[in-house]
Amino acid sequence: VYALVSRGQDTILADNTDVLAKEKFQASLPLSFKKSRPNKSAGKFITANFKFFVFVRTGYIFLLMAGSKYSERLAVMFLKDISDRFFDRYSGSKLNSALA
Repeated sequence: VYALVSRGQDTILADNTDVLAKEKFQASLPLSFKKSRPNKSAGKFITANFKFFVFVRTGYIFLLMAGSKYSERLAVMFLKDISDRFFDRYSGSKLNSALA
């Protein structure tokens, strides 16, 4: 499992630190971000080995890469929780100043 939070498609603000997962994700990153649509609130797409789950909220992208058997229900719950925590921590003027 690999997850990240980004401002738009260009600025990754946070991600997890599992090196192997990060390397696999970075190899798929251009494809996954091209398929994520910042104007769409949620989505899912599948590659040969991974499922990508995307949740977009006010221009911030919350993305989860997981194995092909990962539960969609768990992925949606995880992304909702991460987005809620992010917006609780960075609200108002702090939101636009969140740094990578």
